[in-house]
Amino acid sequence: MKFFDYIKKPLLDSKNNKLISLYVKYSEHNKFVFIIYERIKYESNESEKTAKEIIKRLKEKKPIEGLGKYFMENMDSLRLDLESFFIFVRALMDDICKIIAFFIGNVKCKLPNSMNKLLFTQKYSKYKTSNPEFFKDLKKELFWLIDFIKKRDNLLHKLHDISIIGDSRGLCFGIGKTGDERGIQETTKNIREFIEDIISRINHLENIFLTKNIKKLNLRK
Repeated sequence: MKFFDYIKKPLLDSKNNKLISLYVKYSEHNKFVFIIYERIKYESNESEKTAKEIIKRLKEKKPIEGLGKYFMENMDSLRLDLESFFIFVRALMDDICKIIAFFIGNVKCKLPNSMNKLLFTQKYSKYKTSNPEFFKDLKKELFWLIDFIKKRDNLLHKLHDISIIGDSRGLCFGIGKTGDERGIQETTKNIREFIEDIISRINHLENIFLTKNIKKLNLRK
């Protein structure tokens, strides 16, 4: 996390309680995201492996013993961790937004605490004129965030469900209304590929894009 290594010095030098609080919250959410990421990898692997073993035993007319229960427990954990992943990645993006706002904001340039509002709401466009190239490039970097937040909001606010199915790609998930199985299956994504893609984008945002561009900003002294 080169970007956040970069802000450690002003963090320590300023002894600013607000910046310290922002950094601590970011660090906490970042840790949670990667814990959930590792759990999802483990649970999806175990579920796929167990499903194959169950099918094999059924074909051989052998008892599956406790495999069925173990499979369902893994699937329940996987579903809960997928929901948690959406929640904490959104929180992590908002943490980054708050840190950016801390460095470039001032009384005349008050930025929102939401990355979604900062990048995609017209209301805040006038606040980005002091560093237009940075925000233009940041928006390109986070093009995926609109769809990600839409999925997250559907889960939390529209009571949509995560459905997990198996196909030739392995375990996949879809998000939709209960009973709308056709719509869910048409929009499924491989779980591990989806999670790894988001993690890769977060790493690129922190370690490459922000590290490269934060020094170009008009940092608040």
